[in-house]
Amino acid sequence: MLLRSHPKRLCRAALVLAALYATTPFAEEEADYLGLAALMIKDGQYLRAGESLEKVDTSVKKFDWQRYHTLRGLVYQEQELHQQTIDAFTAAQAAGQEDPIINVYLAKAWFALDELENAKAALDNTGELQQTLPAIWNLRIGIALKDEDYPSAWTVLDQTIALFPQEKAFQRQRFFLAMQLQLFKEAAALGRAYLQQDNVDKADYIAIANALTRSGEAEAALEFLEQARALFPDKHEVYLALGHAYLALDQVHTAAAMLEAGARIKPAMYKDAAELYRRANNIERALYLNARVSDQAEKLKQRLAIFLEGLHYEQIVAMHDELLRVKLMDDENIRYALAYSHYKTGDFEEAETLLQTLTNPSLFRKSAELRKSMASCNDLRWLCL
Repeated sequence: MLLRSHPKRLCRAALVLAALYATTPFAEEEADYLGLAALMIKDGQYLRAGESLEKVDTSVKKFDWQRYHTLRGLVYQEQELHQQTIDAFTAAQAAGQEDPIINVYLAKAWFALDELENAKAALDNTGELQQTLPAIWNLRIGIALKDEDYPSAWTVLDQTIALFPQEKAFQRQRFFLAMQLQLFKEAAALGRAYLQQDNVDKADYIAIANALTRSGEAEAALEFLEQARALFPDKHEVYLALGHAYLALDQVHTAAAMLEAGARIKPAMYKDAAELYRRANNIERALYLNARVSDQAEKLKQRLAIFLEGLHYEQIVAMHDELLRVKLMDDENIRYALAYSHYKTGDFEEAETLLQTLTNPSLFRKSAELRKSMASCNDLRWLCL
């Protein structure tokens, strides 16, 4: 997988190349279209540049083929026409183009076509540009990963980081490669080193912690997330990630507390926090947070689920008018839950009235069993409550 950290540098290189051609003296016959195409590329108008190149008269004496093919290659590259890009830049080199950036463009196109050996060969011809352009090493890493040559990818990453220590993206990628290879202790160490740098933000902490959590290393993730909470106490994303990590450790109540803390910053999290408290069997806290959910339909659906969890059937029966007002009674599962609650409170007649409105085949068996229970309880209702 290629990093996306350096496309702007390649784009700037393309613009410099176009600007060079836009200001280079050219024959009068070429002036209208070749020069115009170069200026359009410099201005980012690749489609119009391509149209201009189509009008170039290539039959003129001493035609500048190097310039023509180079500009065509830049247009094709922007359009992601990879084989045409290769053909144009190869023709430009045959016509005398020696700028090493052309080999980077060729490598990108070969890479896109999965021609990895050709991509490597092109990169090997970039000369001293390798010392200053991280995109070259980004491609080398991408080639190794695409070829599933993980030892080479690791080696190239080490070389790249030594050459460009200021490029954090490569250090981040090395962490994720360690995760992919299930080198979790190594990944944790790399994560610590990465996060000790300047200008690290909450997204870096969360990305590293979430990767560890997903890989079953939630305890290691918590180390990073607790640091993030100390550094970014007002960021709800940190509390969300903490909740996921504690949940992965089956610490549901603690996970709920983390989401509740996040909800104080982002109220939309109250619903999930209430749900976790319900799962932790803390019905009182679940109801307290449910009251803070702003979406009325979502609030009532969740409140009904909480009441069912707590066996609070009287409260469910009392919700009838509220459920009707927000049109939740259109949901047959809601109507069945209400019918069951009427049954549990001894109101068999109202339970039967609601059961008669059900048409969903998945509820037929439950309805039949409920009717059977009501029939057997008619004489001694108190035994069934």
